[in-house]
Amino acid sequence: MKLGDTAFLDLTSIFRSASLHQIKLLFRQLVRVCFASVVTALVMVIFLWQSVNYQGLLIWFATIFVISVIRVLLVYFFSYQIDQHGHIKLWQTILLVLVLLAALSWGSLAFFYDFAWHPAQQIVVVLALTLIAAGAIPAYATILPLFTSVLMLIFLPLTVLFLLSGQTTYFLFAAALIVLQLFGFFFAKHYHDMVVANFVDHLAHHDKLQETVTKKNYEEQLANETYNRIAQIQPLNENGIKTVVKPLGIFSGDFIYSALTPANQRYIFFADVSGHGLPAALGAIPVASIFNSMTEKAMEPDKIIREINNNLKDRLLAGQFCCACFISVNEERSRISVWNAGLPDILVVTRMSKTIQHISSTNVPLGIEENPYASIQFVNLDFEAGDYLLAYSDGLIEAENKNKQAFGSLLENIVLNNRKSPEILSILDSELEQHMQGAEQKDDISMLEIRC
Repeated sequence: MKLGDTAFLDLTSIFRSASLHQIKLLFRQLVRVCFASVVTALVMVIFLWQSVNYQGLLIWFATIFVISVIRVLLVYFFSYQIDQHGHIKLWQTILLVLVLLAALSWGSLAFFYDFAWHPAQQIVVVLALTLIAAGAIPAYATILPLFTSVLMLIFLPLTVLFLLSGQTTYFLFAAALIVLQLFGFFFAKHYHDMVVANFVDHLAHHDKLQETVTKKNYEEQLANETYNRIAQIQPLNENGIKTVVKPLGIFSGDFIYSALTPANQRYIFFADVSGHGLPAALGAIPVASIFNSMTEKAMEPDKIIREINNNLKDRLLAGQFCCACFISVNEERSRISVWNAGLPDILVVTRMSKTIQHISSTNVPLGIEENPYASIQFVNLDFEAGDYLLAYSDGLIEAENKNKQAFGSLLENIVLNNRKSPEILSILDSELEQHMQGAEQKDDISMLEIRC
């Protein structure tokens, strides 16, 4: 390999393997990054005004301001000429130069640094660089070599300054900056793998779709499928378990997860986050990871429930909560355990009975209190062939027709009249469509069937 071929020395190689979709995503992040950079630089000018040469400080701020303005203009022109593929290399080159100049400008803050400053001033400078580096993760992690270059240009001058100080304390500061850079790269790589790669891969597979649908419909479908991939949303229709999910919009605040433990015990988590649309749907992302990983490790249901609750307590918006049920099913589907926290009554239909057993909620919804489940009690059921359990979100029973009649007033009669049918979900879905007859859907609607 020739020296000039290395990615480290040949800066243009930063974009060599980047796709057009990565460049598009990168440009989308620039405006907010530029705004944050200018605001942070202004705060630094005010904070350091009495401590350094004000002329040099103004030149430093003016440099960051001008670079930021040019980058915003670059986004404006790029958005109008993105389809002209002959210009892509030009956009890449200009963007590369501006991004590296901006990072170098922030790194040059080290030249104003004075070891005689008050400790608070020294800490603020390091904190400002750390914030800029953190903001660079969603901005530049689209292309990891670019982010790595930015990270080094921001921290390297101050790191070298600390190493040359000859003082043990600043040697430790230099080591801390190196650790910060390693953490920054780790989180950037994680961000890239979890978000950017999914987004870019999906864009690449939908170029043909973009040619045949309107821009709005394409972006909505892309957002929904990307969300489903990240949140691991999958329809269920196997092993006696069926689901029907009818979102109000693009995103659904109702989600149902199913996973097997190492002992072939099946865990099912059915949740309905209050509200609808994207704010409600975002609750599915942390739940998916917790539920699947803890089930794979054969953790007990009560521990999974508590972990999900604590996570949602920290992540849900003010006023949001999550109604949910946790269901455990043995391998033969003859023994089912149910825990209900805020969902409508879960219906149990048995082959030998003409009545319906109700499993009502006896627990507060998830995400409201820090540790509300000191004792988690499950309802245990023995199933025989033909028996089944039916769970659903409140969107089903609250669905109204044009006369404001709720579907919940009809639900049990429909189930009783068709209790021996193996297609109860299809029947309910058909009856719901007939009931609404064009009336507007007002909430996400989900149904779950578990049949012995």
